[in-house]
Amino acid sequence: MLQSKNPQTLLLYSDEDMGWLTGNREFTLKWSSMLNQVIKRGNKIKIIHTVDRGFDEMLSAIREWVPLYMTGSIEPYYYPRIRDGLFRRTLFIAPDTAAISSGTVGSGTKNAANFLFTNKMTIKALIEEYNDLLSRCRMLMRIFTPHSNDDYLSLLSEFEDEKKDSIIKTDILTNVTMPLGVMESILARTENPGSNHLLSYQQNRIKKFLAGLQKNCFTEVLSLPDPENILAGKVIVNFSDMLNESLLFYTPGEYRQHLQNIIRLLKTYDNYHVHLTSDNHLDGSMIYVREDLGVLFGKTLPPSFIFAINENKMTNAFWDYMNLLIKRESKYKTNRNYTIAELETMVARLEP
Repeated sequence: MLQSKNPQTLLLYSDEDMGWLTGNREFTLKWSSMLNQVIKRGNKIKIIHTVDRGFDEMLSAIREWVPLYMTGSIEPYYYPRIRDGLFRRTLFIAPDTAAISSGTVGSGTKNAANFLFTNKMTIKALIEEYNDLLSRCRMLMRIFTPHSNDDYLSLLSEFEDEKKDSIIKTDILTNVTMPLGVMESILARTENPGSNHLLSYQQNRIKKFLAGLQKNCFTEVLSLPDPENILAGKVIVNFSDMLNESLLFYTPGEYRQHLQNIIRLLKTYDNYHVHLTSDNHLDGSMIYVREDLGVLFGKTLPPSFIFAINENKMTNAFWDYMNLLIKRESKYKTNRNYTIAELETMVARLEP
């Protein structure tokens, strides 16, 4: 694929044991890097995920695939029915180049044969087999872009209607904690004809958010930008291209007011938590999970896009993945008083 001059759509499927991929971290990183290069050269990926894997396999899959999904070049599906797992199959197809095929009984991959085909007729037959399986699958995710803004806001409202514990990781302050006055100030700098609608939407969203904190936990895993970038007006508003055709940036005063509101929430609601982190391995992205309900994840920097998942096993795997991220933080960093003190220090540095 890296030598191919013309972009292709790779067809990927495997329900075999993934130890060959995740068992050696050095190989996993090399595989991920090469697949990233394939995508950067304009190739797309169509993949049928296996969602009934064990806990460790699911976590490994999320860890390796989420950065690739952030490229917006992957079209995901899954087979919704139960299988007994006796006969397992792998099909990796580059339609214009080659195909790899293998099969195993159960999890016995140790001495399994792997076949590489370059014959055009053989590749065509395997493509037909893949498409036959694909016709029995469902989309694993719904995908939203700035062009489907209204659909995304409708989904987000439905997503947050359910009373569930939530975890969100982002390196840009979340809109749900943005005070109405700050959004009003930001929208005043745009020519968005739907500003009044967005303000009404934000007002209702804040109302639901605060009501939910009475019984359910809402946890943010948040990394803060350099104060110099805030003071220079270089910090982007979350999903700003969903609100406006051009980029929107916080003024220092708006960012300070947003932080002050987060501090107020921490002091007022025991069920609201913020964990500050310097982990930026998913820079410019968001993962938002509501327990037993679904996942929203995607790229927050333009061009932004969001993937929405409500498949149970994937949701549970993301929930466990996010909890593991939180546990990696040292105890003092997850302390409420520590977090408030850090945020108040930032606020003081932004004083005019």
